[in-house]
Amino acid sequence: MEIGELSTGEKLALGGGGLGIVGALLPWVSVLGLSPGVGIEGSREIIVLLAGLVTLGLILGADWTKTTQLVTGVLGVVTTVVSVYTLAEVFDVIGNRGVASAEFGLYLSLVAGILILAGGFVGYNNQPATAGMYSHR
Repeated sequence: MEIGELSTGEKLALGGGGLGIVGALLPWVSVLGLSPGVGIEGSREIIVLLAGLVTLGLILGADWTKTTQLVTGVLGVVTTVVSVYTLAEVFDVIGNRGVASAEFGLYLSLVAGILILAGGFVGYNNQPATAGMYSHR
């Protein structure tokens, strides 16, 4: 399969999956300006890493059906929610993280989640309607 053969939704999700993997491996949070150096500090980064890997596997290994698009959208929602929740903690909207600040990996993971979600959504909505009882064709 070549990149040129992929639909717009597949390309968005593929890019988001790759960004999710990279974002999970980069630091998400630093405390007092000291970054731990590597991402994968806890379960949230692992969730984003797995979502990125599953997204890439779906795009490259499965047909782009409604089910695949729906699963891709769910993976995008999971990635986005995990990233937004962590950002909300860092900015003291939820809980009390102290003097933590967000790092590049967290922002990259947020963008990845949005891209994966958009890819699933675009693909799901661009499917042609099948002729049926309520079809106007």
